[in-house]
Formats: sequence, C-alpha cells, structure tokens
Amino acid sequence: MTEPNGSFEVACDESGSEGEKLVGGNTDVFAHAGIRLTTALAARCVEETRARAPSPTVEYKSDVIRRAKHRAALVWLLGPSGPLHGNAHVYLIDKTFLVVTRLAGLLPEADPHVVHRQGRRALGDARWTAFLAAFNDLLRAGPVGIRNGRGPRPSAEAVFHLVDGLPYLRRAMPGAAALRAQLRTDPGALPALDPLVPAILQAAAHWGRASRSRSSTTGRPCSPTTASPASAPRPGRRWPGCAWWTPAPTPGCRWPTCSPARHAR
Repeated sequence: MTEPNGSFEVACDESGSEGEKLVGGNTDVFAHAGIRLTTALAARCVEETRARAPSPTVEYKSDVIRRAKHRAALVWLLGPSGPLHGNAHVYLIDKTFLVVTRLAGLLPEADPHVVHRQGRRALGDARWTAFLAAFNDLLRAGPVGIRNGRGPRPSAEAVFHLVDGLPYLRRAMPGAAALRAQLRTDPGALPALDPLVPAILQAAAHWGRASRSRSSTTGRPCSPTTASPASAPRPGRRWPGCAWWTPAPTPGCRWPTCSPARHAR
C-alpha cells in the first residue's frame, strides 16, 4: 500500500546467504527477492496457492510448489494471471563472480568477464578457484587472527603468490592489502564481499523506478494483445498505463483479482 507521501513497503527476503563466504560454500547463487503486496492480498495469495498446490506443511516453502504435480499452480503464481506479475523482483548474484568483480575493481580498466576467462585459462579451474577462495578469505570482514579454528587469515602477499605467473593480476595486490587494512581498522566499514549490500541497493533502485513509473503513467487498461511491439516492456515489466489488477473474477477462479482477459490470453 502506498502512503499519501508516496512511500510504500516492500517485503524482502534472501536465499543462499553464507555471509562473505562466496567460494567453496554450500550454494553458488545468492538471491534477494522483494514483493509489493498489501497484507490482505498477500494472505489471499497464500490461500490460493495452498488451494492450487495443497500441502499439510505449516510453513509453505518453494519446494512444495516446485513439485512436478504442482506445475500448473507454479505457472499461475509466476504467470501474467497470477498475483506476483509486476509486483515481484528477484536479484541474483553469482557468488564466485562477485569475488571476480571485486578483484577486477582493483585492476586498471579491467572487465570482470575477461579477468575470469583469462584466469581460468591460465591457471586451470582448480588453481583459479583456489586463488579466488584465498582472495575471498583475505577480504572477509573481521580480525586478522584465528578464524573459527581454521588458522590465521592469509596475507595479501600469500594470496597473490598463487598467481606469481600472472603479473597483471598481481597489480591488484596493493589495493587488496589496503582494503584489508581498512576492514581491520575501521569498524564502520561496509563488508567488501557481503552480497546483501549490493542486493539491497539494487532492490531500492528497482522499486524506486517502479514507484516513479506508476505515478507518472496514465491511460486505459491494455494487454500484450493491444500494446504495440515498440511499447512492450522487458520480461517482468508491465505495459505503461496497464490496470494492474481488475476485480472482475472469472467463474471458477478463486483468485479474487482475476480478470477474464487474462484467462483469454
């Protein structure tokens, strides 16, 4: 619900978080999702999802609706006739590539994709991954001493010794050492590798754009069949001026904001 001053609430949650451990963890991807629904519509969404994909579980999780037998319910939930279309946003981060991005940021005019590709080619997958894991460990927040029984945190010199044959990458060592020193001495410094930080920034940017778009577009309801190809938004975006939900239920559909036009599509 949007307040009179234009502010609104977005419910957010993450999945795959292991703090700043980005290489060699339990998950390869970090996900941060946001949903903008009123409390009443969120409750109806959960009720309808349970009706379409029933389960005795108290806490309804994604592994229930992702089962093959509930495929139709999943298509409804994520599709254009469902409640999340245009009202949800997911930001995905490849954890290993986030480490590569931070490494490339310490190099002059470096493209992370090129750095990643060349590093793997020069060192092989195993050695490149070992270097990224060490670089990851170097830049994790916290003291330089013992780390949960795993021994002392490596120095910048020890980490970049792993790429002695790649002088271009070693040029990142002074910047890495300076960043590590800052993390040690400045308790207010933001973590260098926590994916939650860029995820929150991306969520704020996305919903800020969405809010401005909603407040500045007017017009009659439209659909993909009536909008011109030039006006078609990217996947997951709505057409300008589109009536988001219309309270005209189709007979037999339990979703309270279903519209006949969506069933026709």
